[in-house]
Amino acid sequence: VKHFIRNNLFFVHYSQTLPVCNPDPCQNGGKCERLLDSNDWLCECPDGYYGDTCEKESTISVASETDLQHPSPG
Repeated sequence: VKHFIRNNLFFVHYSQTLPVCNPDPCQNGGKCERLLDSNDWLCECPDGYYGDTCEKESTISVASETDLQHPSPG
């Protein structure tokens, strides 16, 4: 709680940090993290998921081999 006086008026500022990750909003094994000293949060999604709450599934594919032809220096 902060108090200060300005122009003969007395002000009180009160702020409260809320438990933003309880209940955990993240899905599919995502990890909820508080953003700095705020009441906002961010989900860190595991591989294969994305979205605000890791609710969307993405398909990750790895190319096995490619046939690239490079121009010869000349």
